[in-house]
Amino acid sequence: MVGAAAVFALPLQIGAARSGTLILSRDRPRPLGDGVLADALAMGEVACEIKLGLQAQEPPGSLHEVVVAIRARAYATDHPVGEVAADVVARRLRFGPGGIVTPPGSLQP
Repeated sequence: MVGAAAVFALPLQIGAARSGTLILSRDRPRPLGDGVLADALAMGEVACEIKLGLQAQEPPGSLHEVVVAIRARAYATDHPVGEVAADVVARRLRFGPGGIVTPPGSLQP
């Protein structure tokens, strides 16, 4: 982290299940504000849910391709990315041919 004056490490976890670390940095030496910390912890929990959900589904392709597919589905359906990701984790949406997120039992986007 070249040029980082402050570094923060937050656990990626849901309850006691840990799956990694979220690393944040700042270019100035100051603490995270309460709002930023709350947002970072919430995003860490969402990232952990996505990671655990994707591990269970064994999606095709790289993590980058998965993120692109989720973003594409969100854009195409005019839904927030977090909502689409939550649907993937809850298995209301699945990966189909080419990594496109599709409803269960359907091959159409």
